[in-house]
Amino acid sequence: MKHLLFLLVMLGVVTYATAQQKLYVQLRSGYGIPAANDDLGSPLTELGDGDYSLSDNGMISNKSLYGSLGKGANFGLGVGYTITDHLIAELGFAYTTGPRILDARISTPTYFAEQYSQAVGYVLAPSLIMQTAGEKIKLYLKVGASVPLGGKITTEIQAVDDDNRLVCRFLECNGAISHPSADMHVELDAEGITYGSPTIGFSSGIGVRYLIGKHVSIFSEVNMVTLTIKSKETLYTKYDIEADGDLFPGIPLDIAIGLEDFDTYETQINYVDELTENSNNDAYNVDFSTDLPMDDRAFKTNLNTLSINLGIQYNF
Repeated sequence: MKHLLFLLVMLGVVTYATAQQKLYVQLRSGYGIPAANDDLGSPLTELGDGDYSLSDNGMISNKSLYGSLGKGANFGLGVGYTITDHLIAELGFAYTTGPRILDARISTPTYFAEQYSQAVGYVLAPSLIMQTAGEKIKLYLKVGASVPLGGKITTEIQAVDDDNRLVCRFLECNGAISHPSADMHVELDAEGITYGSPTIGFSSGIGVRYLIGKHVSIFSEVNMVTLTIKSKETLYTKYDIEADGDLFPGIPLDIAIGLEDFDTYETQINYVDELTENSNNDAYNVDFSTDLPMDDRAFKTNLNTLSINLGIQYNF
């Protein structure tokens, strides 16, 4: 309700601006770097929480991975209203897209697995702008909110296993993490999409605007967004496994399975703040249902970013 009321107020501002003919529109684009980094990693034990490698000659490396999914490009448009010579109300809309970020990786002579994530989204950005006086050049300070309207985080996982780490991903191992009697070659190719819960972030920036014509100006600004999104649900869109070898000595197994071969419990995750004996999670509830999504603890994703934006503005 608070989000709706806020948007209605901003819509009223824009409507009033149009009526008064003090309206401007602008197009902008920019690129952002992480404003604050978090520890990355994967919730899957088969991938770990860093970048681990073991070479054929025994050389070991284990590096921490830091980052933010807020990194990337943005493309947007805005509409604003000049309240006074020094105060402006603005409503912006942006599409943001980031590069693939390495979350976790394990590489050994008999096992390789890695996970990458990428975020895209649509953001509404209402703000107030305070600017200096000037005919050609105006400096300004901007403060406001960053309201995600939609978006997703896509996670990709690839693994090649000759170490029996993934066998229990498609066979019942009675709670064990590996099948000690197996001698299998397993390849995994999975992709999941995570959606977030509604939230509001904070945005601030400084910039300079230069008038190049009677109605046209160009601008450049440095903008910082502090935003974290709480997970709501994850849906797997791909879960392909190919395996061949001996499940037991002298007993071969050759299978290829896909997303349609798994239960809802294995392909959908519903995030909650607390897991109890009533949660649909086999680690907490012996009566869990495979026909319902698995319940798991929610997490927050860091989308903080510091960006440099360029744009053009037309004043009516």
